[in-house]
Amino acid sequence: MLSIEPVDSVDVQVLVDNAIDSLSTTPAFVETEWAALRRRRLGAWMSGSSLFSAAHGLSCLVTIRHAGQSRALLFDAGPEDHVFEQNVSRQGIDLSDVEGIVLSHGHWDHAGGMLKAVQMVRDRTEGREVPYFAHPDMFRSRANKQSDGTMRLGGELPSIEALATSGARVVNTTEP
Repeated sequence: MLSIEPVDSVDVQVLVDNAIDSLSTTPAFVETEWAALRRRRLGAWMSGSSLFSAAHGLSCLVTIRHAGQSRALLFDAGPEDHVFEQNVSRQGIDLSDVEGIVLSHGHWDHAGGMLKAVQMVRDRTEGREVPYFAHPDMFRSRANKQSDGTMRLGGELPSIEALATSGARVVNTTEP
């Protein structure tokens, strides 16, 4: 059994999210996309090519700090390679500290960018194999039942073989 210890901080950097809304009001404690871009660019003008791309799906970089050390993992990889790569690049995200990847559940909008994510982590870690944690059911085919009773197949996830070929060490387990 794993023991849970307190940490100094947890930082969750959103890499891919369903929507970006820079025009709505936000609570005072929330940094808007525009404010974050101005801060990162030291006030320099922003063009459309510097903005975060929204896409249906999710990807987060989770960094935990404790006793002067940090550990990072990638949680999901969004729906598509180009969206993941573009957002990581545009935000200036450093993936060199990523020690592993976790797939939350077996839907394409969380795993469609996974092969690109594995490649990008390996590119920044001198080709180190990347542990990839997933439940065995993540790799099952999924479908939606249509009104006429037929089934419409959902997007396929990268297979265990494709992940392994790309440099992931697949940890296919039901354990926490």
